[in-house]
Parts: sequence; C-alpha cells; structure tokens
Amino acid sequence: MIYTDIPSPREFERLIDIRAEQCVSIYLPTHAVTSEAAEDRIAYKNLVKEAVKQMHDSGADKRAVAAIVEELDSLSDDDDLWQHLSDSLAVFATPTSLRTYRLHVPLRPQAQVSDRFHLKPLLAAMSASTGYFILALALGSVKLIEVTSNKAIEVKVPNLPKDISHAVKRNLPKDPAPAGRIQGGEGDKVLLRQYCRIIDRAIRPVISRGSHPLVLACVDHVGHVYQGVSSYPQIADEFISGNPEHMRPDQLRTAGEPLVAHLLSAPVHEANERFQQLQGTGKAASDVTVLGPAAIGGLIDTLIVQLGAPVYGTVDSATGEVQVADEAGANSYDVLDKIASMTIKYGGTVFAVEKDEMPADLPAAAILRYAI
Repeated sequence: MIYTDIPSPREFERLIDIRAEQCVSIYLPTHAVTSEAAEDRIAYKNLVKEAVKQMHDSGADKRAVAAIVEELDSLSDDDDLWQHLSDSLAVFATPTSLRTYRLHVPLRPQAQVSDRFHLKPLLAAMSASTGYFILALALGSVKLIEVTSNKAIEVKVPNLPKDISHAVKRNLPKDPAPAGRIQGGEGDKVLLRQYCRIIDRAIRPVISRGSHPLVLACVDHVGHVYQGVSSYPQIADEFISGNPEHMRPDQLRTAGEPLVAHLLSAPVHEANERFQQLQGTGKAASDVTVLGPAAIGGLIDTLIVQLGAPVYGTVDSATGEVQVADEAGANSYDVLDKIASMTIKYGGTVFAVEKDEMPADLPAAAILRYAI
C-alpha cells in the first residue's frame, strides 16, 4: 500500500501561522518500496546536515539548533516511518515541534531555514491530481491497485471478495472470456451485477478518500456492468481490456496512464481556460498587490501558483496589503504561501503547478468570485 497523510486545509493554516527564530523545512523524494528505505534515510540525513549548516551560518542560538537536531534525529531513528513511505516526505521542525507528511507527488529535495515554514511544495501535494486507482476485475479474482507518480501497489481492501463465487455464495464458472456462461441467461447477469455491487461497496471507502479516478481492467462486458451499477463519478470511460489476472501492477499502470490522463489534468486546464476567458472583466487577477487584499477578503475562488517562482515580501494580516521585497530575509518571505493559505481558509481552490502548466508566465493567477 502507498502511505499518504496530506494535511487538511486547517492543518495547512496552522502550519503557515507558526513562527520561530528557526523553522526548518525539508522535502525529500522517497520510495514506497521498503527495500529502498536505507537510501531514503541517508538522503534525509544529508538534508538535515544542510539545514544545520544554514542555521550555524545564520548565527542561530546553539541551544535552539541542538533542540531542532534532536527532533530531526528522532525521525531518522523511526524505523516504522521509513518502512511506510510514499513518493515524498515533508518534514517541518522547530525547537519544540516536529511534523511530517508523506506525499503522493515527487518533490525536489531541499532544506530551508527561516522564521516560518516553506510551504509552497506542500501545496503541490494538496492540489495534485497524479494518483488514481485500477480495479483489476475478473470473475476469478479482483484486486485494487493504487497508482501514484510511477508506482503501482496492490491495496488491501477489507471485505473485498476473492472471486464471484465467494461474493454471491454460489459455485459459478470463472472463465472471463465472452463465451463464459456468466454472460448467458438473465439469472447469471443478475449475479454479475451483484458481484460488481459488492466490489463497489468494498472499494468506495478507499478510493473516495481522495476522489481519485478509477480505471477498470477487465473484459468489456464486465466493465460495462460495473459502470452500470457504480455511481462513482471518476470512472474512466475506456477499459484496460482483457483478462487482468496475469498482468503485474506495473503493466496495469502502463496500460492505464493514457486512459486516465484527461481526468487528472482536467481541473488545472479548466482553471487556466477560465482565467483566460475572464481577462479584462475584473474577475481575473495576477498582481500580488491585488491578490493579497482579495485573499484576506475571501474573494479568490481559484488560485494557480507557480512552483519555483517565489514573490518575496510581507502581507498585512488585517488588510492583505503586500509589500514586495527583492529577496527573502529576516522580515520577508514568499507571500504566495500566505495568499494561498487565505484562499484555502475561505473555501477557494489552490493549484501549485510547474511553469508550463500556468495560463501565462506568471508567479500566480487568480479567478475572483466577483469583479473588483
């Protein structure tokens, strides 16, 4: 299973409000395969050394540095964590606290020290639509595969039947070919629908947690029946066609990627199109001096921010007024973190994307709830 614990919007708000003389933010690409845990732990220790060097270079209080190192070293010794990872690990430490999040998107390794946490990469995980599920559905077996980034791992699902006979409590043929008797009389079709409904009920608590797309791997007839009984809104129209019983998870992932690509990219594409259409109407904005007050006032419906394009300065917590600075410093930070936090707080949607996914070459683009 791929392990994730992405922060909720409220948790993100708490993170962005934390202040300390030394706040350490570490992002580390990791492996869901436990055999790579030793490599991940070594990479983490190297990033810890980098953070410690930054603190010493800035003249940080030695006691504060020692307290943070103790927090970070305790994580290095947590064997259970390193055996249950996803695609990235985010670590946030102060002299009195340590928070970790296992993320389902690959992030660039980095360690940053400031008076607040560096959170824009975390937004990428909160908004990313890179994960999906594959339901390998045959009459003789059924399994759920979770796909994130370039990994595919079978998920253990409580109450998932092992085959159709087990589900409907009758001995039935399990030949998935079109000639199989299960596609014959109306009675057999009823049993097939029952089988599909039982599977749908079992997997819904798992796949609905992130509202990720679902791709079916099955013979076409079974796929059409499953689509007919399931109300899950994110099922791909096309199937990985054929008997999936002899396909490995990585083979299913390769076959499923083109079938789900449009579902994964649709939300950002739709936001980009809306931003372009609203240009000149007062409901689209990209100037951070406009976005700050709009975010504080709860006016941002959708915000798209570019990863790796910080805008340094300060945001007045009461008015949203933005003062732009040339670089990060003791009294300046990436104001897009604050603008994103306020957008989330007031029910807006935030996408953190790479440059080529932005509607234009901008650090940020926003769709407003009404014209200003």
